[in-house]
Amino acid sequence: MTADPFVRERLSEAVDHEPVDVDSHLRMAMTHGPTVRSPRRWPIAAAALLATGAAVAFVAWTFFAHDAGPGHRRTPAPVTSAPGSPMPSPAPSPAPGTSKISLPDGASGYRPLAYGFGSLWVASSSGHSVTRVDAGTNDATTIPVESANSLAVGEGSVWVLGDSSVFRIDPGTDRVVATIDVGRGARSIAVGSGAVWVLDSKPGGSVMHRIDPSTGHEVASARVSDYSVEVAAGDEGVWLLVDVDAVVRFDPEANRVVGDLVPIGDRDDLAVGMGAVWVASQSSGELTKLDPSSGRILGTIPLCGENVASGGGCDVWLGDGRVWVMATPCCDRFPRLWSVDPMSDEVTRVPVPRVPITLWAVGGESLWFTTSGSYLFRTLVAPSTQTPGPPASPSSPAQAGVPSLAAVDFVDEQHGWVGGDGVVLGTSDGGATWSREYEGSANIDSIQFVDASHGWALGDHQLLVTSDGGARWTAASEPGDGLAQVQFVSAAVGWGISGGLGAQGSPVVHTLDGGRTWEAVSSAPLADWVCFGTASDGWVAAGKDAYRTSDGGATWTRAFTAPVRGSGWTSSIGCAGPAEAWLLTRGGAAMSQEAYALFRTADAGQSWAPVAAEAYFPAYPSIHLPVSNTIDCYAGPFEIVGPGRGAFVGVCDPMDVPTSVSSSFDGGRTWTHVRIPGIADYPWAAIGFADATHGWLAGSNDGRGVLFATDDGGRTWRRVDIRL
Repeated sequence: MTADPFVRERLSEAVDHEPVDVDSHLRMAMTHGPTVRSPRRWPIAAAALLATGAAVAFVAWTFFAHDAGPGHRRTPAPVTSAPGSPMPSPAPSPAPGTSKISLPDGASGYRPLAYGFGSLWVASSSGHSVTRVDAGTNDATTIPVESANSLAVGEGSVWVLGDSSVFRIDPGTDRVVATIDVGRGARSIAVGSGAVWVLDSKPGGSVMHRIDPSTGHEVASARVSDYSVEVAAGDEGVWLLVDVDAVVRFDPEANRVVGDLVPIGDRDDLAVGMGAVWVASQSSGELTKLDPSSGRILGTIPLCGENVASGGGCDVWLGDGRVWVMATPCCDRFPRLWSVDPMSDEVTRVPVPRVPITLWAVGGESLWFTTSGSYLFRTLVAPSTQTPGPPASPSSPAQAGVPSLAAVDFVDEQHGWVGGDGVVLGTSDGGATWSREYEGSANIDSIQFVDASHGWALGDHQLLVTSDGGARWTAASEPGDGLAQVQFVSAAVGWGISGGLGAQGSPVVHTLDGGRTWEAVSSAPLADWVCFGTASDGWVAAGKDAYRTSDGGATWTRAFTAPVRGSGWTSSIGCAGPAEAWLLTRGGAAMSQEAYALFRTADAGQSWAPVAAEAYFPAYPSIHLPVSNTIDCYAGPFEIVGPGRGAFVGVCDPMDVPTSVSSSFDGGRTWTHVRIPGIADYPWAAIGFADATHGWLAGSNDGRGVLFATDDGGRTWRRVDIRL
């Protein structure tokens, strides 16, 4: 193969007369087109997916790399990196899978980048257009704008910061649908915490503009630190980079800067998301991790191990469930890339082509970058292309001897149980140590304890019961068709849905002796799910409907019918106390997404409000919610932690980190979304809370059990070693 003359020239300039075989370099880096992962096997849990939708999803994902897009609002700050010093260094092999994409305007220069909606967005170097590059096909579409100096993605739109205005692009039509005047001097834009934020540097002081994404209008402005140079935002909050080697928090509720400046030596770039504030430093080559609420330094992560070259940069980006940092060490002329696990802070060096990178982004399992020319380059940064880390220790979360997990329950902060493939494990010290309490043929997919002694484990048409805290488990009786779901309100009284695993529209059953015998509840409708908030007050979900009882199941009344179109809907329901319930309805699937809508009542069913929905299905035209009010591509198991508080497991298979937890602490008005690295998408992860702050997430990775815990209600999660 003969190298493209333009690329030959650029690579020759990059090595500055160092001997290099350019054709060989390109042969390694450019013979592979963009690669799309094979579709994974999707979980079918509380509701079965429609066969036609699943077929469409398979075909769609085979041809398109789909990003979770606006539901996750990963909005990185614009980043820039410059070549380092001309000191020679050995050239490592470039990453395979590099492709070249021609950009329409044909000019060289500054090109801000952003990633979202399954595409890379590139601002024109001439400043009069934005180019959308489809991650599945590499096809480029040009969208004219008056000016384009910076980009941000989130809240269902692409936001372009121009000379004196913000332009809103609808990714569904690739058209500018709104223009918002912010005045000259605006230098940085970010999306997060329910708003679009524009930092405007004016003589005598800087101003923060707040734009409501639902209306496209500016709703507030505030004076901020005079030396503010960059704004970054995410679900975790809004922060400013200040040109006095510090960062500071901006409170969206108070609409002002709060707290003290947090000093960071020679800070260079800032990003907010994945449970933390991330600050990259060019002088130390380190990444500093801050608590987004308090500004407390959680850790300092070394990257280069040496200072960045004078005039270089150390830039941070959030994408594909990881933190990415690019810097040019003083010992090299070309940038290096590191990937950081946001949970464990483990650092992985990622090989990239040895060329002078000017601007870059990560998304769709790819590194996208420019080299000061009219071409965009794309190289894969999937896990298979990363340099391997150290071997796992015996205490690694996915340990040998711990089978796949699919169930979890804690009765308090110390006493809990997990279950999975033929096993139940228990802990009495908050997860520090575990004991194997059951081994057998039942593949456990749900566990419930009403106190530290009495519990039940359900799986594979087997109901197991213990009355001594898990020391002994024995088989309990089941209805003739088995049990699909159970919930106990005391050591004796329990409710269930019969019909075996995966059943839809099955009889409600009741036990008064701890599960030894069961009787059908003839007054209840055929149902998908049952939940009791008290001994008397309960709910069942049946298709689109929710039914309520206030007399312990003697009578049932239809309380709500979800306003969704079509047939074949299934549902599950969670409850808290006598009056609160959350109904999750699910429909068919297509394009690696599932139609679903979530509704909540806090007055015993007298009124209901939609609080979350999958954003791209036309199955619920009367529901109008911010795009941030979503769970994920698919909505999975959930727990209602207390009044107004819910935590939902989600899955988005096209994401490199498919599993997520979405939490609401205000009755579904706003949501916090956290991706959880290290959990596979099948089977579903299980979630359980002992109280409003302490929760656990159990799942699997490569057939081994993994466990995560939260101490702040689901805002952040940490790995827990399962030590047997």
